[in-house]
Amino acid sequence: RGDLFEGLSIWEEEKYRKLQGTYPVIFVSFAEVKCKNFEDTKRRLAQGERIVEVLKQDETSPIAVENQVMIIFAVINNFLEDIPVSNVKRFEKELFRFVDENYPEISKKILSAEDFSSDLTNAIVEFKKKFVVEA
Repeated sequence: RGDLFEGLSIWEEEKYRKLQGTYPVIFVSFAEVKCKNFEDTKRRLAQGERIVEVLKQDETSPIAVENQVMIIFAVINNFLEDIPVSNVKRFEKELFRFVDENYPEISKKILSAEDFSSDLTNAIVEFKKKFVVEA
């Protein structure tokens, strides 16, 4: 889609036009950020940092769909707000292992499009009690 960035200043630079179509792009606009105060703005930006972190995947070993759903559910429901960005990937891997070992039915529910939200919420709350943040 060559028209995605047309009209934006980024489109005027040839080095960026050459990259078009080679990388997934997340377009962020602050126009929709309508927070009442600075603390709300900081909180939303911090959540955005965590969202970016959970969306990162290794090209050679993509994350299973059910695990992607789990970690995105966790971040958009603010379960990672007290987890430093430097700990997010470890949190993610340990959460996947915890759910696989203790609640394998959650993955099955996700894959069969059943309601999993309360089960996953309870599993994340339990997991967070055991998760140790590293400095």
